[in-house]
Amino acid sequence: MPKYYVSFLSNKYILSAKDPIDACVRVSKKYSVVTVGIDWKVSELGFNFHEADEFVADKIINEKLKKDF
Repeated sequence: MPKYYVSFLSNKYILSAKDPIDACVRVSKKYSVVTVGIDWKVSELGFNFHEADEFVADKIINEKLKKDF
């Protein structure tokens, strides 16, 4: 599984996951954190900004968490 750098607000996490959404869901579950109205930045390159970075809306993360619950 690829390594992802997930960040939002001042929080930063590094973990392995299947894809960017899976990375966000894993962070949310592992650290018991959820947000409302914030996009999470996910990168395979690091915490600095890169053109390849993806932004995942927390609405998508929260919907996935509800399905898994």
